[in-house]
Amino acid sequence: MKWLRQLKQQLLEAPERLDQGVNRLRGAVRRGRIEAIVRRREPPDTRAAEADYDRLQRLVRTPPSYPYDPHSTWERGLRRARKLIELTGRPERLRCLDVGCGDGMTAVLLASYGFEAHLTDLEDWRDRRAEGLPFHQGELEEGLPLPDGHFDLLYSYNTFEHLRDPAACLRELVRLCRPGGWIHLDFGPLYASPWGLHAYHTLRVPYAQFLFSEEFRQRKLRELGIWDLGKEREAPQPLNRWRLAQFDELFGSVGCEVVERQNLLLCRWLGLVSRYPACFSGRDLRYEDLVTAVIRVTLRKPDGPADAKR
Repeated sequence: MKWLRQLKQQLLEAPERLDQGVNRLRGAVRRGRIEAIVRRREPPDTRAAEADYDRLQRLVRTPPSYPYDPHSTWERGLRRARKLIELTGRPERLRCLDVGCGDGMTAVLLASYGFEAHLTDLEDWRDRRAEGLPFHQGELEEGLPLPDGHFDLLYSYNTFEHLRDPAACLRELVRLCRPGGWIHLDFGPLYASPWGLHAYHTLRVPYAQFLFSEEFRQRKLRELGIWDLGKEREAPQPLNRWRLAQFDELFGSVGCEVVERQNLLLCRWLGLVSRYPACFSGRDLRYEDLVTAVIRVTLRKPDGPADAKR
């Protein structure tokens, strides 16, 4: 009988549903505890975490990996190029700009598919395989010497958390984008997320930016050295320290349609917030700031008059 089969199925599924409900309840309780901590207004006190530095430094045996060997940069560029081709439907001869291009391998792979690929960055440290592509060096905040609507696609990976003025930079990208064109941003780790200090090869401690004072962090970085962007560095990369709400507001303020939006969450290390609550008070944090590691967003500029460059 149909009703009996349905009843049996419901009974079989009941334990799984119960587990899901318990997990949701636990998550809600944990979130409530974290939100209560970050709402506190007392100035942060990092002494307890600094006293536990040696133990915390051993907590993570293998920090996040982001290799820069030739094969890894090619493979990463290929993954990104395929995503962008899927986004645009792979029309022929799209003109694109790689913003904060770094090694430039995404542009190299797009060029191999027929795109007219350009690059821009504050410094030129392109992979030799990208040296034949047009390169525009300079600060995006100051504007690039290129006409309005010059590109069909503008994209940027792991750059917007570093920019001095993300709002000015995004407005410049919108200016450079043709009507109906795309702007794709994929960046992180955000400053308030577990690895937001961008020094995880040296300070292997999630939330080091909050657990330790500025003076303590700088002393440890001098002692241990800094390894980033595939090489030794004298100082960490600059970080704008924007919160999630600031980026949310920015994306809705530039007159573009949000075609796709995804936040990648990392909740594994929230226990450190509960263990060292005094480190996280008085910092104007939200729960979402602590767990949102990466933002992926695709904007599309509204259609308008035919692009004059065509």
